[in-house]
Amino acid sequence: MNPIASRRYQPGMTPLDLWRHEVRRIGWAALVTPPATAALVALLAVLQAFGTQDDASTARTFHGVLAAGIPLALGVVAGSLVGRDPVTELQLSVLREYRGTLARRLVLAAGWAAVIAVLTTVAIVATGWWYRLPSAPDPVTGQLTWLAPAVLLGGLGFLIAALSRTAALAAGLVSGVWLIELVIGETLRGSSWLELLDLFARRGADSGAWLANRGVLLAIGAALLIAAWRVLARPEHLLKGEEG
Repeated sequence: MNPIASRRYQPGMTPLDLWRHEVRRIGWAALVTPPATAALVALLAVLQAFGTQDDASTARTFHGVLAAGIPLALGVVAGSLVGRDPVTELQLSVLREYRGTLARRLVLAAGWAAVIAVLTTVAIVATGWWYRLPSAPDPVTGQLTWLAPAVLLGGLGFLIAALSRTAALAAGLVSGVWLIELVIGETLRGSSWLELLDLFARRGADSGAWLANRGVLLAIGAALLIAAWRVLARPEHLLKGEEG
C-alpha cells in the first residue's frame, strides 16, 4: 500500500493529476448542474424583464439564482458522490481513508458551485439588478444568500447518500426539503423561531434576523457534514450487501 495520496492511483501521478482524476469521477452532471440551473433561472428573469413584471419582481428572480438554484444544485450533486466507484472494496483497503477521497470530490463540487455563484453575483451587480431588490445586502455579505442554504442542502445530500448509498433517495429528499420550504416559506417567516430555518429568508430592515438565520443554516449544514464524515468511517455503509 502506498500512503502518499498523490500516488495512490498510478505510479508518478502528481497532485494535479489526482484532482483531475477526481473531477472525472464526480461526473459531468456535477459540472453541468450548477451553471445549467443558474442559466435557467436567469433566462426566466430575462423573460420577466421584457414582460409585465415590475423591476423588484425581476430582481427577485435574479437573486433566486443564488438563493434557490445554486443550493439545490449542490445538494443534488453532493448526494450523487457516494457509491460512484465500482471498486469500493479496493478503495477501502488502502491506507488512506476512502472518505478522504469523497471529501475531495465534495470540495470540488462545492468549489465549482461557488465559482458559478460568484460569477452570477458579478453579472447581477454589473447589470444593475442587484440593487433593484429592496433591502438587498451588499454583494459580499450577499454571498450568504446562497452559501448558507447550499451548506445545509449539501450536507443533507451527502449524509443521506452516506447512509443509503442511493443517489436517487438523496436527491429526492434534498429536493423535497427544498420544495417544502419554497411552498411554506411565508409561514416560516411568520414565526420568530421557525424563520431561523427558512432556506430562502430575505434580508429586510432587520439585518440581524437575516444574519441569525444564515448562521443557523450554516451550523446545521456543518453538523450534517460532520455526521456524514462519521458515517463514512464505517465500511458497512459503503459496501453493497453489507448490513449495518
